[in-house]
Amino acid sequence: MSKDYTKDHDQIVAIDPGANGGLAFWRKGAHMEDISCGPMPKTRVDLAELIDDIVHLDFECTLFVVEDVPKFIAGMNTPPSAMAKLHQNFGFLLGAISSYVYGQQLERSVQLLLRKPSEWQKAVNAGTKAYWGKDWKHHLKELACSLYPAHSREITLKTADAMLILAPYINRV
Repeated sequence: MSKDYTKDHDQIVAIDPGANGGLAFWRKGAHMEDISCGPMPKTRVDLAELIDDIVHLDFECTLFVVEDVPKFIAGMNTPPSAMAKLHQNFGFLLGAISSYVYGQQLERSVQLLLRKPSEWQKAVNAGTKAYWGKDWKHHLKELACSLYPAHSREITLKTADAMLILAPYINRV
């Protein structure tokens, strides 16, 4: 990433939108810089409220970086009903964020970037799922912990992807 997103934004939120996904936050103020993470909210109401809370915090420019979920996963035994639910929830998330990006007039800036899994995985040198096999998620957690050693206790299998999605935008890789 050639652009220094930390100069243009004072809040960056990275989101792995799956049901077992998570969110990672980077925030800077006059005398602080903070990184944190947490699991995705369980309900759409909770998700909409969280997005609203994030946008209305006292930050001038918020960037949401959301993993662009694949349309189809070749070779996976994922039932069509599970893929449909994933895309439905992904669409809801994008709608909740986009209502602030395009619709509501705020005194602050809200921006949205979508990143394919292959893009953020390449940016953090994660390797490939084919190579790691069933250890893939544990590998991603270990990688996230190595990039954020001070936060290794809060990084889980649910939040690791979000922390890795965040990394290039706050110059961790």
